[in-house]
Amino acid sequence: EHDTSSLERYDLGWRLRLPVFLNLGYSHDLTLTPEPIQHRGTALGLEYNYAFWRNQSGRLTLWGLRERNPRDPAQENDILTPAGQTPPSEPLRRYRADWAHNQALGDATRLILSFHHTSDGQLRHEYDRVLESRPFRTYQGSLTSQWRWADVALTYEQNADFLQESVYGTDESFTDLGLRPQLLPRLT
Repeated sequence: EHDTSSLERYDLGWRLRLPVFLNLGYSHDLTLTPEPIQHRGTALGLEYNYAFWRNQSGRLTLWGLRERNPRDPAQENDILTPAGQTPPSEPLRRYRADWAHNQALGDATRLILSFHHTSDGQLRHEYDRVLESRPFRTYQGSLTSQWRWADVALTYEQNADFLQESVYGTDESFTDLGLRPQLLPRLT
């Protein structure tokens, strides 16, 4: 795949994904994906799928890269370094982690859990081409019960987003932390 852009911060060059599938048994598997990226270095992806018992499954995906060269703030175009932050003089470590779990807790009740975490506010835009995505950390849990005559769901969600899209905003001081919890009961 040739992933290019007129903006240098998004110009990755050639990307070659080389997945290696490992069957770990009847109920789980692992796929390792080394990914040489022409202008950045070699990333490593991991996808672990599991279903250890009936009506339960999940997926964990990790992706990480230590960029080959330090970033040049002058080449970041319109993205400014967050106030008070000195651009790092060493190559950046970039990563994302996603986990989703879905499990039946009986004939009519289901538990769904998820977690998402990103190293910086620009990663998903830069490497995954997801526009307007600045999640730092998201936790979500949902418990639902269904009957013929009604269903009930209780959802808890906690989010923190990066305040701006920037490769330099890499920790909680550059988020709207307070982690905005939301508790969302629903009855229909």
